[in-house]
Amino acid sequence: MVSGTQPDSLAEMSFPPDLAAYLAADDAPSGSVSAAPVRPGWQGARVGSLVGRVVRLARRPVLGVLRRARRVLGRLAGRLPLVRRLPLPGRAASGSAVASTQAKPPALVPLEPFTQAVPGAPRADTGWQVTPAGLPEADQTGQNGARLKVRRRDGGLLWAVRPGAPGQKMGVEIPGVVALDRVAGGAASGTDGQARRVYAELAGHGPAGGELAVTWLDAAGQVIPGSWYAWNQRHAIAVPPAATHLRLALRAPGEGFAQFTAVRLARGAVPAALPETTSPDRVLLISDDYPDEGDLYKFGFVHTRVKAYQARGLQVDVMVMRPGWAKAERTFQGVTVWQGSDEWLRDLLDSGRYGHVLVHFLKPYLWEVLRAFTHRVPITLWVHGSDIQPWWRHKHLIDGPDKQAWYEQHTERLMAMWREVLSDAASQVRFVFVSKAFEGEVSADLAQFGLALPEGRTAVIHNAIDTDLFEYREKDPEQRKRILMIRTFKTRKYGTDLAAAAIGELVSEPWFGELEFLLVGDGALWEEDTAGLQGLANVTFRRDFLTHPQIAELQLEYGVMLQPTRWDSQGVSRDEAMSSGLVVISNRVAAVPEFLSEAEGYLAEPDDAHGIAEAMRELYGRPDLFEAKSRAAAARVRRELALDVVIPQEIALIRAPLGEGDAGPGGEPVAAAVPGGEPAAPAVPDGEPAA
Repeated sequence: MVSGTQPDSLAEMSFPPDLAAYLAADDAPSGSVSAAPVRPGWQGARVGSLVGRVVRLARRPVLGVLRRARRVLGRLAGRLPLVRRLPLPGRAASGSAVASTQAKPPALVPLEPFTQAVPGAPRADTGWQVTPAGLPEADQTGQNGARLKVRRRDGGLLWAVRPGAPGQKMGVEIPGVVALDRVAGGAASGTDGQARRVYAELAGHGPAGGELAVTWLDAAGQVIPGSWYAWNQRHAIAVPPAATHLRLALRAPGEGFAQFTAVRLARGAVPAALPETTSPDRVLLISDDYPDEGDLYKFGFVHTRVKAYQARGLQVDVMVMRPGWAKAERTFQGVTVWQGSDEWLRDLLDSGRYGHVLVHFLKPYLWEVLRAFTHRVPITLWVHGSDIQPWWRHKHLIDGPDKQAWYEQHTERLMAMWREVLSDAASQVRFVFVSKAFEGEVSADLAQFGLALPEGRTAVIHNAIDTDLFEYREKDPEQRKRILMIRTFKTRKYGTDLAAAAIGELVSEPWFGELEFLLVGDGALWEEDTAGLQGLANVTFRRDFLTHPQIAELQLEYGVMLQPTRWDSQGVSRDEAMSSGLVVISNRVAAVPEFLSEAEGYLAEPDDAHGIAEAMRELYGRPDLFEAKSRAAAARVRRELALDVVIPQEIALIRAPLGEGDAGPGGEPVAAAVPGGEPAAPAVPDGEPAA
């Protein structure tokens, strides 16, 4: 079962151009497979518990009437011998050989066999799948205008989703159940030393995202709670000992369209990947998240590090931890990722198998585990931004008193954690920053709380760039007229409104029609920021997320990159564009001037859309300047941030005893690290990224 792969017969469908118009269209489901809303008992379903409570309350009067009728009929039984005691629904009649009212066994979900190769493995996955023909169509409405419309189309299942409130998720249940003896590997009750497991995956694509729920039934039909799992990931799910069947449900966590192509279930047991002995070259990398096919930009910088470490002989185990998570395993582009709870993480650290622990995005719940091991194993913390910044670093995201109060309270919790992290002078914890500007910013912020970074335990390590992937080809002067922007539209941090305003300013220029713009991305601000540019013949919109190879290929065709920002600890996507020889137009904020100068591109002042427009004006009139800046940009990245230059140094830092290879606050960078994109931040009220 390969993450993100789809059956050969199912190509990715094109989505309708307008979500609102599609939802308003009057077309009924075909009716061949009906769908039920997600039912009570699913972990993470917000509405289920409320619906279940209403149903239970409604049943009480009916059951009371039945019980009273049974008692009356029972008293008459001696005088009316032809009257039998009536059983309640689902209960066998007393003294009867056949329980005529007993619930019928649930129908089985129709399954089809599949076989799929596993990259890098000498075997193929075999198992069963639910294809679009067996997946449900649906129409659902909810509070605050929430809407879900599901139709079979082009060999797949097209979902159109409009949540009614932030965080609301719409979903349906697949009718029927799956017998575990068909899909679960291992002994029936784990008597072989390994619990039974099911490898499960929901395949699909689209901006609305997708999640698969797996819940369990025992032999009596009682529900054993399950969990939700992200799509396009191969999840190894432990089967509860008493379970005999499983039930499936689908939901979309976002807004927009999604195509679901199959739900796949395969046998297997999670391999015993842990070594039996400690090795200084075996490290445990703990990240707050990891990329998947549904979100390629999420923590890509961690994934590229892992691939680079492995290519140079470092043995890396990757874990994403959340309190209460069940053990699971998935694979992304050849990297195995463990997902589990704080208890599992404690077991891994207690094993003594690791010579070093690497952490990206420290959180209070993660520190609760790590604090017991700071004197037992070296720990290196990469500090990225939202994991340490106080509320005033997020002013551009605060739009009211509720947000202000949330950020202030979060700052108090965050600084309470960092006070403890920084207070133990004897611990084996060191700290890595991606730029000198960011380290200085953090030092100044900590001083406001009476805290300071420890001398001799900090290093500045830039994120590096894969210059082989983001190759440089000399630009034609005409490419200065081809202008690209690849940006997430999630928050105002990324300045997409500034880029739109700058393009709008150029419309009145007589040569504007000679320019060609391509805007790529998606997010909550997409419609707002692109609305003023709709209808312009030379502006193309691509509402999508791209893989790194897709970005690299696209950058070869363009000459200028719009990269506005309101804050960056570094800005990896900017450096990837420079590696390809694009002339980048950005803003003079935070760490950006540490990586980009006027010799390679342009630095408009903070929040200055006019400055961005002026840079495009100058490039249009100066083809010679465009060529010079393009060559300088590619050369600087290769000189300062190339993988071949920095990865051996970063590995040396990991292997070095505490204090060796480190630079104190404000010191020179000891190395550069690896690429992959800007880290994503956790969500806060209204879906904005937070600290």
